[in-house]
Amino acid sequence: MTNYYNDLTTDPKEELLSHVDENDVEIEGVRREECHNESIKPWHRNSHVYIINSKGELYLTRRSHTKDTSPDLLTVTTAGHIRYQEDPKESAQRELMEELCLEAPIHFVKKYKVDYGFEREFIYVYFGKTDMIPVIGNEEVGEILPISLEEVVGRITDGSLKLAPGAQEVIRMLVQENLLRQDMFAN
Repeated sequence: MTNYYNDLTTDPKEELLSHVDENDVEIEGVRREECHNESIKPWHRNSHVYIINSKGELYLTRRSHTKDTSPDLLTVTTAGHIRYQEDPKESAQRELMEELCLEAPIHFVKKYKVDYGFEREFIYVYFGKTDMIPVIGNEEVGEILPISLEEVVGRITDGSLKLAPGAQEVIRMLVQENLLRQDMFAN
């Protein structure tokens, strides 16, 4: 992928993220721009939230053109870096509120260790269900797309749905492990 990094980003390069070792033990804070330096690639943490509604639609979002990585690509409902000394679930809830103005009960599903070439992350996955309508909450989100969970799983399986790196790997693993199914979203 040639357009992973965006030099014209409005994301705060100095934001301190959770730098961890290869066993996910927090070491120190690391600046966002260091996490997105392909020659360094320190292990760090990220949270992914998957939200469905009672119609069985999963909310996917399109990253805005100002994101520092994967601008304009589709991703999961919300995905965001976990800040230094921040609890992963609190990070997931913060991202949900900041990006989509949603407060919804979420539960932890699984943690993945992913090296997808551009970054190396421990990704904490949360599922939730709500009939509140998400709205774009900040400049990080370009579009919100409700798509039936069944269609998402089918299109991930047949390869016709492409998400931003990291999100693509994690959603593919969730589908392969049969975790991305409606009963997993029960509150």
